[in-house]
Amino acid sequence: MIKKSNCLSALFAASALLAACNSDYEPAIVTSESVEVSAFTLTADSKVLSNLDSVFFSIDLVNAQIFNADSLPYGTKVNKLIPKITTQAVSVAELIVPRSGKADTTYNYLTNSTDSIDFSNGPVRLRLVSESGSVERTYQIKVNVHQVKSDSLEWGGAALSRLPGSLAGVKESRTVEFKGKYYTLLSNGVNYRIAIQNNPADADYEEVSPVLPINTPYPIKVNSLHATSDAAYVLSQTGDLLSSADESLNEWKSTQISGWHAIVATYADQVIGSRQDAAGNWTLEYYPSGKSQALPEGFPVSGTSQTISYRFDMSTTSNVLILGGRTVKGFSNSCWSYDGKNWAKLTRSTVMLPVESPVVIPYFSTRTGADWVSTRYSTLVAFGGTNSLGGISRDVYISYDFGVQWIKAGELMQLPEYVPATSGASAFVVDQELPAKGRGLFAPSRIVKPITDWECPYIYVYGGYDASGKLSDNLWRAVINRFTFKPIE
Repeated sequence: MIKKSNCLSALFAASALLAACNSDYEPAIVTSESVEVSAFTLTADSKVLSNLDSVFFSIDLVNAQIFNADSLPYGTKVNKLIPKITTQAVSVAELIVPRSGKADTTYNYLTNSTDSIDFSNGPVRLRLVSESGSVERTYQIKVNVHQVKSDSLEWGGAALSRLPGSLAGVKESRTVEFKGKYYTLLSNGVNYRIAIQNNPADADYEEVSPVLPINTPYPIKVNSLHATSDAAYVLSQTGDLLSSADESLNEWKSTQISGWHAIVATYADQVIGSRQDAAGNWTLEYYPSGKSQALPEGFPVSGTSQTISYRFDMSTTSNVLILGGRTVKGFSNSCWSYDGKNWAKLTRSTVMLPVESPVVIPYFSTRTGADWVSTRYSTLVAFGGTNSLGGISRDVYISYDFGVQWIKAGELMQLPEYVPATSGASAFVVDQELPAKGRGLFAPSRIVKPITDWECPYIYVYGGYDASGKLSDNLWRAVINRFTFKPIE
């Protein structure tokens, strides 16, 4: 409501006292010259939005702008809102409301402060005239609402590009990150190429033909490609372990290690593989340390996700985790973690079906509190993978506790129909710099203070295979819409 200044009342009281002491004194009439808005809020209305009265509005007195920098959720109805406006004493307070295809409607806020106002047709003007009548100012009031579903995982409607590389008839691909670059190994069943990108968003790439050891059995297992901190590794069809440490991954050599069934994970400079001996016993093998251990009960022997590195707040060492895969007895839907010494099964509860070769991504999600401040949380996102019936799941699952509990993600996080369900895809999260006006596939939807650019985490998904084993020759990009919005200073 409009509130008069307490100072003004005190001045009138002082004038009355002087008049009583001296009948010849004629007090001057003191009036307010202020047209300043000191507070603006909306009246609570749970039918519109929970905690509507907690939405914070900025008041820019220099430019006469009143607005909520953190927009209301997508779809919020703003055609019947009751504002609460606080000023000094004024003689006129009018809300001038635009109407589509009609003349503006003017509301006298001094006499009708509980009228609902329609903010859906653009800024509403607040006209204030000081108590003396000599000062006038008009403010623009904007009630901002997200124009997109802010917490949806947006894929852009089409693939970002084809997989990098010029090799024709590609049937297999696998991408790894190595020394800050992205390497895609491609095969058409006869020839191999490696496409190298500095950034997944780059259209440019360098391409090399890998030189394999002379006696390497062909073909190599493209999907076994992994990278440690200092080398990349791949298996031949007979389980020979090959490595390359040069920056182009052009020259490959034999490690003199053979008989591996699959590469299941990496940790620091170690590559970890499964092996079965002649007696049927399974072990985990570590190279180059030479360590060997019995396979933990229920541990996958192949078809694991990419290795994800992470660190607990209370941990003194780095950890890695893997999800899913084939076990000795079937398929897995569990996360396993390794701290450099021991493996531990993390998952205690999940609704996820057991699959091999799922995608798991270390990403983020947001939760909005009662004060309408959104907080970002570290979140594992998983989807895809082949189940025991040969089908590929389209469902997206999330974990807020590094894989201990898994739940099905909400509707806004699920894959849209145009994104194919795949198994064995490679995925990465890469921060991209966004300018204030936006660029590329996703553009920011808010303009507040003059931030010139900020980092936005994008998901890039390379390749993968459909249920028939056909390669998806596409690179997809996704982001939670909220992360593309301009940050508030």
